[in-house]
Amino acid sequence: MKKILLAASMFVLCSGVPIIRAEEKEISPESEALLKEEEKQDTGLTINEKELEKVNDYLKESLEESHQFALEGDESYDLHLLINEIKFIKDGRLIIQVEPQINELSEDDKDNLINACEGMGQLALFLELEDSDALERDLFLSFRNGPEILGNSKMLGDGVKWKNK
Repeated sequence: MKKILLAASMFVLCSGVPIIRAEEKEISPESEALLKEEEKQDTGLTINEKELEKVNDYLKESLEESHQFALEGDESYDLHLLINEIKFIKDGRLIIQVEPQINELSEDDKDNLINACEGMGQLALFLELEDSDALERDLFLSFRNGPEILGNSKMLGDGVKWKNK
């Protein structure tokens, strides 16, 4: 089993509730299997290093803005506080690092978070790569907490398959 060391840190949501991230975490066999499955997926999207940097810079700024809106009281962005990072990797998968509390969300809240993440990814491709098909593109989403895969999906229309289901 792979062992991954993660920096111990605290993250405080606007509610003031401290959320402790994983300190040292082993990847569960289920996550290892999901990762191997993910790596075999053909996303239909390849991004070179320069494009990847451009798109991920946009996603980072977009997430920071979303966090700021939530912290300023815009409740429609509250779920974004559960996202620590969102980025594409070279094979076209959109990796979303989230807090473990995502498992406690209602199905409606999870769906809203899925839609927000896919929309951010599509908009980044559209604006930064001038990909005219980006807004219609189905993205492969992988929700993770550190190395653990919490849920993933090839196509949004099929929904995200959550690990705890």
